[in-house]
This record gives sequence, structure tokens and C-alpha cells, in this order.
Amino acid sequence: MNAITPTPSRMAKAKPAKTVKKIHKTAKPTKSTAAKPQKSLSSSTKIGILLFAFLLVMTIGAMMYQSTSEKTLNGKNVQASTFKEYVSDFTDISQQDRINKDFMFAIQYLTTKGIVLGYGDNKLKPDNPVNRAEFLKMLAIALRANVAGFDKPCFKDVLATDWFAPYVCFAKDAGWVAGYGDGKILPGNQISIAEALKIIVTAEQWDTTNVKDLPYPKSWKVVEKAWYMPYVKVAYSKFLLYNYRFAENLDPASLLSRKDVIVILFSGILVDTIKVDKYDPKYIQQLFKQENIPYAAGDMPQPAAATGEPTPVSPEPQPKK
Repeated sequence: MNAITPTPSRMAKAKPAKTVKKIHKTAKPTKSTAAKPQKSLSSSTKIGILLFAFLLVMTIGAMMYQSTSEKTLNGKNVQASTFKEYVSDFTDISQQDRINKDFMFAIQYLTTKGIVLGYGDNKLKPDNPVNRAEFLKMLAIALRANVAGFDKPCFKDVLATDWFAPYVCFAKDAGWVAGYGDGKILPGNQISIAEALKIIVTAEQWDTTNVKDLPYPKSWKVVEKAWYMPYVKVAYSKFLLYNYRFAENLDPASLLSRKDVIVILFSGILVDTIKVDKYDPKYIQQLFKQENIPYAAGDMPQPAAATGEPTPVSPEPQPKK
């Protein structure tokens, strides 16, 4: 096309020269106006291509971000995961814990549903403390609570701008928590086993009126007439303390770590979701199938040998209230 283009241009200059000079003068604008649109069209095309490429890159980036976000937010749009993706990648899970299949399934379920999240450095930090605000958020997500519109100052120490406000205020509205006499909830305080079990049992609306005859280990460090006894008895009857480190030597004042919360929450979720009387590991596969999560038992890390309990690490500073 480059070899053909100059020919009509030369012909346009030669023929008018033999006739009228005015026609030759009017031919110049014709040549000029014919050339400019070609250059303008070329520039517009380049700009259009660049703009299209930019928008394409931004769209792909947004899709990738959304895909990543879906794995780490709530359980409604979470993509299915495998042990390799969510469990094996955590570098701070002890050898002893990796042998415990129930614990590993609990991690897979809770991370898949966005109830418990790992950190950017491929760590779960299972020994980190869990405060009251964090626990209420985990439970609210686990029970699929709709916390929209609850970002308000429902306690004296809860501001509408606090990240935990929707979860804490929903919990108050639902009757899970009542706070203290001074109108505070102390969201930054580490939660105890007695408090956590009371909140779970209340949220699940399990009957605590006929608990006098419910058995519990004599080794527990409890007071029979204490406020927490109905809740810990019901939780024990539901097997929510299965695999829990203080199952046989429960001290109601014991503070919970992330590992403890993972075990207890998963037990409660299974009982609530499968609609059974108590937690039983045999229902795990049924739970995963019902929730459309791959039952990746074959991918679970199985160390050759491990002995002893994991050595607790120093907990990080508690989140700000």
C-alpha cells in the first residue's frame, strides 16, 4: 500500500497544472485535508489501543483481587480450598498438631470460610491470644450473622468507627453478651474459656435449664453454683471440649488462644450445621460435603513421628481496644 499511495498524489498535481491555476490552488487544501485525517486516525487508534490495554489490565487485576478476597472474607462467596493451599502452607503448626486430623480439618474449614485468617507471612500463630472482640467476630461469621447496620456505639468503650463494632453490637442486640455494670464490654481483654462457652451456648440457644444432672469430670476446677456451670456443662455434653487441652482439667478462668478457639468453634459449627446432639469426628466428611469443601484427607501432612506438646511462643501484643 505504501508504493501505491504516492501515485494519485502526483497525478493530482500534474493534471490541474495544464488547465486552471485556481484549481491547482484549491488542490492544496484537498491534499492537506486528505493527509491530516490519516495521521489523526492513526494517533486515535494508538490512543484507543493503549486505553483498551490499560482497562484490560485493570479489569484482570480487579478480578484477581476479588478472587483473593473471596478466600479471606466471609463464608458466603469463599472459594473451596485444599489442605495444601490453606493448611500445609502454615509454617508454624507444630508436628504434634499436624498429626491431629480433627484439628487439621478444623483449620481447613475455618480458614476456608474466612472465620479464622492466617497472616501474610504464611503463619497461623495458633498460640496468639484471642480477645473478646475477635472472638465475637469469629462467632458471628461462623453463625452467618448479618451485622449490617450494627456499626454503632453500643457500649461505652465501643465506637462506631471501631472495626469490631458491628460484631460486638450485633452480639449485644442478639443477647449473646450484656457487658459489665459500668456499661463497658472490654473488647481488648483476652477471652476466657467460661466466657466463650457461655457466648456459644447462648448464641446456639441450647437449653441450660435442666443441667443439674449433666455429668462433668471431677478434676475440673469449678464451683458448682457459679454462673458459668450451666454453660460449661452443656458444652461438655455436646462434646465441644473434644480435643481441647483442658477437657479433663478445665479451669474456667483459663484464657483462650487461637488454637483453642479453632477447636471449640469447629466443634460447635459441626453440631449446629449437621444438626446432631454432640460433636463426633465421623460427621466431618458429611459437614464438608454439605458445605461444598473438598474432603482432602489424603493431602493432610503426616509426619513420621512427633512427641510432646508444642512449645508456646510469646504472644503478640493485644490489638487496640
